[in-house]
Amino acid sequence: MTENGEHSDGAPHFFVSDAIYEMYQPFLDSGHSPQEFWDWTPQMITDAVEAYARRQRRNVERDDAIFKAAISALYMQALEIRDGTSAVLNPEGRLHEIGYYYPDIFPHTDEESGEDETLSQTEDDRILIAQKRAMDDFVFYHNRAFRAKHNTENPEVGNDTTGTQSTDISTD
Repeated sequence: MTENGEHSDGAPHFFVSDAIYEMYQPFLDSGHSPQEFWDWTPQMITDAVEAYARRQRRNVERDDAIFKAAISALYMQALEIRDGTSAVLNPEGRLHEIGYYYPDIFPHTDEESGEDETLSQTEDDRILIAQKRAMDDFVFYHNRAFRAKHNTENPEVGNDTTGTQSTDISTD
């Protein structure tokens, strides 16, 4: 061995204490205790440090994706502000619906005709209107029967069949 720590064939001298020292700090940084370091095998220590490094890389990639999404949202907001301001200042300017800016999230509306491409909204509206009509009819007939049953002075009150009565349910 030479004076600078190399073997006579020129290879550097390797000490086990150097290997232990190189593994010790990353192992502790990965959240493990010193006692675990001395209880585990070198392969287990290496696996734990590599797993920690992989988790850190995934966290950095996730944080980058979140950061890029936030930047994209701010950019889209800036576009919306620009378009809104120009629509106010310019008489020919147009305000766009949210589907114009976010077509993947919100269904796109044809701005010329105002019709939704998916028609699901109009179908839902029809269902809600039909349900409201059925509920109004129920309330009307219920109130008419209730008033006819409980109004002994004037039994003709409550027999209005025009459908113009209010839709409140009596609590008498």
